[in-house]
Formats: sequence, C-alpha cells, structure tokens
Amino acid sequence: FTDLFDGDAGKLDPWALVILPKAGDFQKWVTAKYGASSALSLGGTIGGEYDHASKRLVSRDLGASLRHEYFHVLHWRDMTRRGQMHPVWIMEGLCSLIEDYDLKDGVADPTISWRSNIAKRLERGGRLMPLDKLVSVSQDQFVGQRPLATYAQARTVFLYLWREGKLGAWYKAY
Repeated sequence: FTDLFDGDAGKLDPWALVILPKAGDFQKWVTAKYGASSALSLGGTIGGEYDHASKRLVSRDLGASLRHEYFHVLHWRDMTRRGQMHPVWIMEGLCSLIEDYDLKDGVADPTISWRSNIAKRLERGGRLMPLDKLVSVSQDQFVGQRPLATYAQARTVFLYLWREGKLGAWYKAY
C-alpha cells in the first residue's frame, strides 16, 4: 500500500480503535463474540479481529496478532480508496504475511512461519486445496471449516509472490 500517506487522501481515512485486553478478558471477548465452544476450540488460534464496520481492532498480543489485525486496517483503507472489495483469501493471506518476518536493512522481510509448516504438511499429505478452490471459497468456508489450513495456504501464496519480487506488481494489477 504505497500511497496510504500520499496527498490529502488520508484526511478522509477514519480512525481505528485499538483494544489490547488482558489474557482473561481476551478469552471472555472470544467467548462473547464467537460462542463458548469457539473459545475452547479456537481460543488458541483466534489472535484478534478488525471489524471495519465499527473501526475496532482487538488483539491478544503486541506481536504477530497486532501486526495481522493492523494490516487489515491498512488493507481496508486501500480497498476503500480503490472502491474495491477483495475476497477473504486475499485479505487473510496478505495480513498473515506480516505476522512473521526478518528485518533486512531495517525493512520487514516476510519469512517462513508456523503457517508455512502447516502448508508444507498439507502438501506432503496431498491435502492442499487446489488454487482455483482456495480463491473461490466463501468467508464462512475460509474461517469455518479448516481455518488453520486455509490461512496457511493463502499466506503461502503471498509469501511466494513476495519472495519472487512480484507481490507489488500482482497487487497493482489485481
């Protein structure tokens, strides 16, 4: 998102409220938001949420989860300026990309992560979702059926584009 700070366009961007609850309060929020069974089964995998309608970001930590959710804020600003709505695989793949990185000359360089490990295990087991299916799943399917697998695969697509030096050009063309 190279033009988020260019010109006067930023004057129209809304503020985003950032909430960083204590661990116990975060679990209560997960339970209230997603239900009691989600808190038990997904509490360890839900790192937060950015709700664009309310401009509210909730994160369980100051690290990877906050980076992921804050990138949603930036991505929504870019989509809004472009008059576009990107599918969930792009939203989550891009935002997962910045969770883990190495610093190279002061610049964040996305790197392999625990999500990459999941994708590799899926590939070895012959269980990767075909790309044409990944890019067409609904929001509910993406986050509901096998969220660790879908997030991992989407992130891997964008990590590949990043490492090939093609992410910027791909995003601009998209």
